[in-house]
Amino acid sequence: MAVWLHEMTRPAFEEYLRAEPKPVALLPLGAIEQHGPHLPLGMDILAARHLTELTARKANAFGVLTTLAAYSPHHMGFKGTITLRAETLAAYLDDVIGSLARHGVRRIMILNAHGGNEEIAAQVARTAASRHGVMVAKPRTRAAAPAPEATADLDIHAGRSETAAMLAVAPELVEGWRLEGYAPAEALPADVRELLDEKRPDAFLAQQVAMLHLYLHDTHEHTTSGVFGYRDPREATAADGQRHFEALSAEYAEFIRIWRTVRLAGEEWRRIPFGGAPHGPAEAAAVAAGSRRRHFRLRRPARAHLQALDHLTGVRRGPPCVGLVPGLARRAAGR
Repeated sequence: MAVWLHEMTRPAFEEYLRAEPKPVALLPLGAIEQHGPHLPLGMDILAARHLTELTARKANAFGVLTTLAAYSPHHMGFKGTITLRAETLAAYLDDVIGSLARHGVRRIMILNAHGGNEEIAAQVARTAASRHGVMVAKPRTRAAAPAPEATADLDIHAGRSETAAMLAVAPELVEGWRLEGYAPAEALPADVRELLDEKRPDAFLAQQVAMLHLYLHDTHEHTTSGVFGYRDPREATAADGQRHFEALSAEYAEFIRIWRTVRLAGEEWRRIPFGGAPHGPAEAAAVAAGSRRRHFRLRRPARAHLQALDHLTGVRRGPPCVGLVPGLARRAAGR
């Protein structure tokens, strides 16, 4: 079976849904933004897609291509960066999740490779259950946690770790020759630099204060090269990058395995296509028994969650289940 939804035929996707009672969709998120002089602008999305492919194969999941660009206003000081507004990205993700939900996919995982997307993706994930009756996961993994020395050296953007990742994914896109005579271009105030020392007794909190300082400024205010950190990217190897991807995908696949052991509310009858016939006798019986009313109770949007997402996206849409039962729009709106 193809890994990516857009590479499948409709019958192939339907066969997957019938064969996999608990389908999982993987949504890679990245960015188009500067990554120093030597890495491609699409570093983050290329890494996210590679991780998606590895995870999908290990977990019998499928990938859904998302937008190439995302939320990167802090990198706009460098040429080539493309950024979306926060409300644009949120609305886009919500539409993708809503579409998958209508096809019966209720487990959706966001694989984000760009820090600028974190808060937006988290907000969308939290509102998805109320809006679409699905669960959206953004798992934390041990493999993704930076080593103390990496944090101390600010190896967070276009440095050794990301160079290793790109050498593993697309070495032909890495222009290592542009690093000749490389020297760190990070320009942090001395008092902030001291907070990054991993040997400090208060290092756990001090490093958070240092990162807060970083995020208050745009990238070009900290570095002239676009490389964030003090670790030499010329030391990166493809083997290091591939080991990291393998460790990440293994943890994600294990998360999915555990996730599937828990039945979501109404899972035995949820997969009834809008405007179509039930997939089998059990679903037909559920409809005959009046499960539409149960379906509405489980999926009825919590108004507070809806208002939070509408405020973020700047739009107001009707409830997702209007097409199932006449009058739901009035009931969901409290009329």
